[in-house]
Amino acid sequence: MGSESVRLNVIAIGGRHQLLHIIPLALELSRRNMIDCRIFVADDDERNIVLQLASRLAIDAPDISVMSLGPVGSKLPKKIARLWKWRNELRSADALLSAERTSTILKRLPGRCPPFLHILHGAGDREKGFEPRLGLFDFVFTAGEKDRQRIIEAGLQDESRVAAIGGIKIAVTRALPPPPKLFANELPIVLYNPHFSRKLGTFHQVAEPMIRQFGGTDRYNLVIAPHVRLKSTMTPSEVADWNSRSGENILVDMGSDRSNDMTYTRSADVYIGDVSSQVYEFIIQPRPCVFVDANDTDWRDDPNYRMWQFGEVLSPDADFVAAADDAIAQFSRFYDLQAKSLRDTYAGLEQSSGNLLKSAADLAETVIVQLGSNGRSRQ
Repeated sequence: MGSESVRLNVIAIGGRHQLLHIIPLALELSRRNMIDCRIFVADDDERNIVLQLASRLAIDAPDISVMSLGPVGSKLPKKIARLWKWRNELRSADALLSAERTSTILKRLPGRCPPFLHILHGAGDREKGFEPRLGLFDFVFTAGEKDRQRIIEAGLQDESRVAAIGGIKIAVTRALPPPPKLFANELPIVLYNPHFSRKLGTFHQVAEPMIRQFGGTDRYNLVIAPHVRLKSTMTPSEVADWNSRSGENILVDMGSDRSNDMTYTRSADVYIGDVSSQVYEFIIQPRPCVFVDANDTDWRDDPNYRMWQFGEVLSPDADFVAAADDAIAQFSRFYDLQAKSLRDTYAGLEQSSGNLLKSAADLAETVIVQLGSNGRSRQ
């Protein structure tokens, strides 16, 4: 790297479900002469995922550091323990980039912290995604104008410190071959994709009845693929039991890589969900949606439930086979709204996948070099 390059440390310890939102951008940035990139991951498995992505994108992987834990990790949550143990190494760079927010403790610990940039993982509507820690970052990248405007309107960042750069995960997965065939038959596929939250999600009320309903029909296949964080609330035997419920026209996946890489959102014909942001990955190609409300929510003018405008909203005791029929029959009512929301949610969709990733990196590089150089000059 040139002597004027900005040293960027990329903190990628938010879990596998976040890697596709940040690592492709980090890899593309690592090709730039003005960026000296180093990626920090939680374990060897995630290091291997980064290497696989680099190979897929035909990019030489930069330095990758596994944030191993020593005795300091025994009494602290692992993520915080890693950040504490590696704080000096992480903060030695000219700039930091992360897709999660626990790492903002690096800004609050004594000593110098370089300019810290954040990229949102996902493009959902939940209020929790727009919370005070966003204000601790020196710059925030969003997938599109929808989230950029919400951050500004919430007073979390000045408009000069938020930019829409496009969906990084979308750019990469659009370039992949078609997903593998999931069933031996040609029936339409219904995807049930509940959130992990017990309060807002519907898995524990709906998954069992849904298996019974779709198991008794010969008109649909059903994929049950909850947010991967749901399995962290279960014992290994509970996860294994749910995975074992797969059958001829039922596939239950409690958190494999297919739940992260858009295999299911790309394969399905109908989406059934609650508050998961993955609905925005599904409507990359507008298709029929159904939503389940377990809390009798007053949602119509609530920005936290904007995605519920994409289809009918039903109670957990609904007939979901009939709901899938209705969603397909009535989809024309929702097409235009889905298409408009898609344009607001993801910038740059008109570009090819490769160009979208490059243009996102162009914008990110400009910001990182400016902030990193300014921060270095103030030391």
